[in-house]
Amino acid sequence: MHHERNEKENTEGVLADVQRGTKEYRAEKTKRTVIVSMTAILIVFAVIIGVNIYNAPAKRLAEQLDLGNRYLDEMDYEQAVVAFTKAIEIDPTNTDAYLGAADAYIGLEDFESAKAVLEQGIENVTDVNMAEKLKDKQIEIDRIEKEIEEQKKAEEKAKQEAEERKKAEAALKPLYEKLEAGEEDEAIINYVWEEGLIEIEGSYSPTGDVENGIVLDMYYDYFFFGEKTDNSYETTGSWYVIDGNDDETGILEFKKYEGEWKNGMPNGPGVLMYIRGGSYTNHGMDGGIENTGNGINRDIIVSDFKDGYVDGNVQQTHYMDIFDWFDWWRYLKIENRYVAKDRKVVGSGENNWFYDDGSETGWQATQVDGEDVEYVYGPWIEE
Repeated sequence: MHHERNEKENTEGVLADVQRGTKEYRAEKTKRTVIVSMTAILIVFAVIIGVNIYNAPAKRLAEQLDLGNRYLDEMDYEQAVVAFTKAIEIDPTNTDAYLGAADAYIGLEDFESAKAVLEQGIENVTDVNMAEKLKDKQIEIDRIEKEIEEQKKAEEKAKQEAEERKKAEAALKPLYEKLEAGEEDEAIINYVWEEGLIEIEGSYSPTGDVENGIVLDMYYDYFFFGEKTDNSYETTGSWYVIDGNDDETGILEFKKYEGEWKNGMPNGPGVLMYIRGGSYTNHGMDGGIENTGNGINRDIIVSDFKDGYVDGNVQQTHYMDIFDWFDWWRYLKIENRYVAKDRKVVGSGENNWFYDDGSETGWQATQVDGEDVEYVYGPWIEE
């Protein structure tokens, strides 16, 4: 009996334990279910809150501003405009968005749009200081626009000058070679006239350095051939000036100075030569200058020069063939000598006339003290 009672007690105890365990299990399970549910709910709330935070206007504005600034740094101005425009749509009162958009339009050189977006910003921005900042940007745009316009003009001018220089060099090369070969002055002048080189302005040097060495400089109706140093004419060279008409009369006169230069004028020893057609012939020079026996006047002055004036001992020879219709006297030659100082003749002058056969008529002395001396008229070469 005792054994059966113990066994019953044991069975009842086990059943009690099972029942107690089942209750605890159910309670624990319910607890876990509640925790899982709460966790899921919290996660959903977190996601919702995160999405809201991510899509908040301030967040989107910052992203568009950062994106726009990155595009500006990369010089992708079109994408920068898109980014800053979106920033303005998000917050129409944001000053940085308007400034960034203006910078992007400046990069595209669309200055009208840059000014327009700033005007929009001035209307929408309520902060007075920020509005002033936008106005300052407008002033800056005007300055940048002007600088870019000036730069474009300078580039266009440089391009045009380069093209003209290239054409001038091609045209002047043959003339340089003729001068270098020492061809006669009349042939040189005729070549310049016939080829229309007096319409050209430019320089030529076989080395390509038109500031140093032997250089040909053409300035429309006059040109210089000689040595230059550091683009200066303080050197020795030849200067030609041509005066003519485009009609059948051709060249009327040319003059040539050969000697030392300083400050773009004759200074130092030199020779000046004038050759001109006589007005008494009524036919000019028949388009050429080689017919020296057909109404030609020549003057050759040998002297020192000072700022374009003869200075020192002067020898001036004049040739004129106005008497070519007489059998006994075909031309006239006169030679004058005098001393010049401070742009005045000092003392007396002498002159001599020559016959057709070259014989002298005899020297004559003339009192010319105080007369103004010969001046070599320009246009002078440019320093």
